[in-house]
Amino acid sequence: MTEFQSPQDDSGQRRDAAAPVQATREPWQQPQPEQLGGQSQYQAVQAYVPPQAGPGTRGPYATGLTSAQQVWYTLHCIYFGMGYLAKIPAKKALEDYGMLQLNSTEQFWYTLECIFFGAGYFAKLPTAKALSEMPQFKAAALR
Repeated sequence: MTEFQSPQDDSGQRRDAAAPVQATREPWQQPQPEQLGGQSQYQAVQAYVPPQAGPGTRGPYATGLTSAQQVWYTLHCIYFGMGYLAKIPAKKALEDYGMLQLNSTEQFWYTLECIFFGAGYFAKLPTAKALSEMPQFKAAALR
């Protein structure tokens, strides 16, 4: 047996014996820039595109009532204005922390609620407690 190879490439076509044999690239080797059409390997990589939010992911926070919540609030207000009167103590707690200001009608109803056995004040306490536990108000209390 001889160690001489015929001057044919893998496809069976005849090649020039003087032409250098090009090494095949192993799968673990990175392509060279000339193999990528003149681009460097970093230019060939596409930019990352974050995945779109699916049905199980949470979107932005709600900024208003949904249509179902609007219906239930309206029904709550029809029943002797209970929905409206129930939200005034929470708004008063927000006013106490400087987050909003009650209008004159809300101030009147809050005063009236407080006259009747302090109901307005006691309804305000859970909201005031929740607000006092917020980090920005805890930091303000330490100053």
